[in-house]
This record gives sequence, structure tokens and C-alpha cells, in this order.
Amino acid sequence: MSDSAKELDCDVTRNGAKRYGMSPRLTPRIGFHSVDSVRGFDGESHTRAGDRSRPGSVVIPEKIVQFLEQRANVAFAGTRNRDLVPFGHRISGWCIGADGRTLTAFTPEPLTAGVVESLQENGELALTVEAFPAHETYQFKGRYVSHRPAHHEDNAIVDRIRERFIKSMRTIFPVLPEGLVGAFTSKPAFAVEFEVSEIFVQTPGPGAGARIVPPAEG
Repeated sequence: MSDSAKELDCDVTRNGAKRYGMSPRLTPRIGFHSVDSVRGFDGESHTRAGDRSRPGSVVIPEKIVQFLEQRANVAFAGTRNRDLVPFGHRISGWCIGADGRTLTAFTPEPLTAGVVESLQENGELALTVEAFPAHETYQFKGRYVSHRPAHHEDNAIVDRIRERFIKSMRTIFPVLPEGLVGAFTSKPAFAVEFEVSEIFVQTPGPGAGARIVPPAEG
């Protein structure tokens, strides 16, 4: 089991009934409330966006797993609502699901506006993750599965990503105060899990924008 998977293990009572005052439905290992069973932050029941059928998920290749867990240090997510109006969201961190087919993105306050609403209405999410300053970059597209408030364990994941960012920034801006650089990666407010259906390379260069998983036809 990877360190990320271990850190996302949670006690059902502690992260479920005590946190929400209800008996939650859990997905394996991670402790997310299902979108069709949880009352959200506003007290309204969450339902899957349009109950649409989703394209098949893909397994994240080991090379990209290593990128996400060892080198990547910044990320940004995009969603859109039922009218296809786009929203952008800063992301503090991420982790890979135990089955290698899902990603969890951690969103900070106060940059959470529109995330849940657009996911409930449309269900599609694109997460772009970069290793700065090398600019190795991949985009992950998929379908919303669930969301929950951030747990204490999530902060440890974000802390490691923040340290990677600080270390990378020192190579080009060695005199910047560590506290100033570290503030770029904010404390997470909640987590969004999505099932990955496509992966694109977005590293600047001739191949940017090409789909690599599943392989592009032709």
C-alpha cells in the first residue's frame, strides 16, 4: 500500500458519524460520502449529476503515479455547470485512489465557490498537475464521484506537496522567505474524488495536448 493510501485510511466512526452526525455510506478505504447518500454542507441531499452513464475509467500508469507522488507540486482544476459556464479552482494537493482509477483533489478556502454546484449539475472535472519549474504537466479528465470536508490526514499530504514546491522554488528564487513561498499552497477545505477517464500530456512542446491514456486513435 502506498503512503498516500495509508494516510487516507480512516476510522468510520471518527470521520463519519461523529463528523456528520449520521451513518455515512462509504466507498472502499477512503471514507467519502457517496454523492447519492450524503447531506452536503448546505444540508441538501446530493444526487449524481443527471445520473449520466460514465465512460470507462482508466488505470493511471506507474510513470504518472511517480510523477504525482514524487515530483508534482502545483495544480488547478476546471469544472462547468449545466449551462457549460466554466469555473476554475486552485488545488492544494491530490492523492491516488487505492484502485489507481480515481484521484482526490484537495481544494482550499476561500476558493471553493462553485465546485460542488458545478459538479452536481455537470459532473465533469479536469485536473491539471505540474512539476514546477520543469513544467512537466498532465491533465486528468473524469467524472465526479463524491466530496467531503478535508480530514486531518489530508493535511499531511498537502504538507508534503508544499515542501516539494518550496524546494523547487529555492532553485530559482533562493532568497525568497520560506513562509512566503509556502503560503502559495493553502490548507485544504474539502476533497473531491473523481474517476479518471482520460489523461493528456500538457508539458510545453510539440506533443502538448495529446491524449496518452487511453491511447489516441490513429
